Amino acid sequence: MTNHGDDCYFFYYSTCTKGDSCPFRHCEAAMGNETICNLWQEGRCFR
Repeated sequence: MTNHGDDCYFFYYSTCTKGDSCPFRHCEAAMGNETICNLWQEGRCFR
């Protein structure tokens, strides 16, 4: 599992079954948060 990159759509909705083998980010803070950073949308976010 990676700490950066795209968030896991299924983790966001608490339905990801891949656990540590999931190639997408599992971030507790992102769960239920639909706010999208403008810098990320523009490809200028480096976090």
